[in-house]
Amino acid sequence: MFGIVIFPVLFLFLVANLRQATYFQKLGGNQIKRAQKVARSIIRQNPQKPFQIVALPFTETDGHIRYFLEVEGYRPLSADTLADPKELYILCYEKKCQVLGNAQWQIAAFREAKIDTMFTVEGIVIYKVVHDQS
Repeated sequence: MFGIVIFPVLFLFLVANLRQATYFQKLGGNQIKRAQKVARSIIRQNPQKPFQIVALPFTETDGHIRYFLEVEGYRPLSADTLADPKELYILCYEKKCQVLGNAQWQIAAFREAKIDTMFTVEGIVIYKVVHDQS
């Protein structure tokens, strides 16, 4: 008798709650493919070693992009290095970023900076910053 009552109740409970479980219906954000596309776009710029990548704002991370760069044989300087990179790639996750003169230490430490190239990949604006030789 217990099984006759519990199974229909359990079935009705599951049916009623599965309609609200939207994670079964929505597609994911494809974060891995996005990171791969961003890494490939940096590789197409033929980065001069040593190079550095930085995310703006500081709360964003660039670790997943660093991973795919390293898989392809392009290892950026570590995030906490004091070495002077030849090129700096700034990943802007906001609508507008202050790139030159930014207080973030990796950007501020890049002396005589000028924006060489700016391109957008997957909604991320990427600035290639080099040393101004003039």
